[in-house]
Amino acid sequence: SEEPNPELPCPKCGDKMLRFRYAGKVDIVLDQCARHGLWFDRDELDEVQMEVEEREIAEKLKDERPITMFDIARSLWK
Repeated sequence: SEEPNPELPCPKCGDKMLRFRYAGKVDIVLDQCARHGLWFDRDELDEVQMEVEEREIAEKLKDERPITMFDIARSLWK
């Protein structure tokens, strides 16, 4: 894939923005103005938020102990 073009102007002030690839599973290029922060193209914020939520769920599941047959049997005898 081609390198991001660093020549886009900030929609608010017109200064050139830094462009960089998001370091996640989704392949998007984010635009950042030094004064006004990140600018997202259509649907990019949703894609990043979904990926962050997926990572958080995976981390929670990784920390939980899997249910065993012993756990199920013990719950039946309570």
